Amino acid sequence: MKHLAEQEMRVNLTKTDFSWHMRSLPWCNVLATLSVLTFTAVAHEGHVDKDAQLACKEKELRASCQYVKETGDNMAKVYSGFCQKISHNKMCVRNQPIKTIVLDPIEN
Repeated sequence: MKHLAEQEMRVNLTKTDFSWHMRSLPWCNVLATLSVLTFTAVAHEGHVDKDAQLACKEKELRASCQYVKETGDNMAKVYSGFCQKISHNKMCVRNQPIKTIVLDPIEN
């Protein structure tokens, strides 16, 4: 008889522990975590910059590289870094601050 009462007590404690555990983990935390993981995965699947790829086309991995992008109004931005392989693409990965330069007008 004593043994049966102990079994019932254990079952009740297990159910209580389970329901307490579920209440201690708010669903908003679970949703926030899933959102961050989804955003991180999407961020790494973004488009590949063709200029960054061309900067490393003829270079070895870990070689220094740079490329320029015109922004209009006789201005351009210079991106400098090292050639790395990311998602099967060899490209220039920036590790230095972006420099803004003024372009000279073309004379005819």
